[in-house]
Amino acid sequence: MSETKGTALEVLSLTEIAERIDRHLSRMERSAQKVNGHSMAVNPDGTVTNLRLFSANATRMGNRVGVTYVSYQGRSSLTRDEALSYLAGLDGGYVGRHYEWLREHPVEQAEEPEVRFTALVCQGGRFFLYDVTKRTDKRVYGKARSGYWSPSYVGRDDVLRWQADEGHLDAIHEAQKQRDAAIREAEDTFQRRVREITGAPNDR
Repeated sequence: MSETKGTALEVLSLTEIAERIDRHLSRMERSAQKVNGHSMAVNPDGTVTNLRLFSANATRMGNRVGVTYVSYQGRSSLTRDEALSYLAGLDGGYVGRHYEWLREHPVEQAEEPEVRFTALVCQGGRFFLYDVTKRTDKRVYGKARSGYWSPSYVGRDDVLRWQADEGHLDAIHEAQKQRDAAIREAEDTFQRRVREITGAPNDR
């Protein structure tokens, strides 16, 4: 049973959860001590932990919270329940990484909703396959099959094809390559023609 059930934390939005975790990480980094050239977080009793911090932060990423402890070591992705549990620990004075907290305080994993079908989506110029679990008049809910960031929903206008597979996505990518090659060829032809025109003798 999650330790956040029935608490005030449950009403927080995902953005608010990320912001509160971010404040904890920023505070821990500000109060960190230098050990062998590294900033190490400090426990409430003044002892130094094994938590190294450098530009530590937390931010919302679609339907998850992204947590970074050392900027150049990448970002971890937490579900809402995991982020809530971690926040509860931080609020209670815990100093450490989320996975260490969750190892001692596991949260129940919600069942993944059933995928109804896979759609071909274009959002922000990016084409991808999207496993749809629910759709309304304006939105389509689900998860992108691949990629670092997966939106929790997309607009219905972003859906190019309702029933799609890898073949459709490959065809789009091939068409993009052909378009880019044609653009480069047209630009080369244009520049060559400009040089021919501007390099001609002046008849005046």
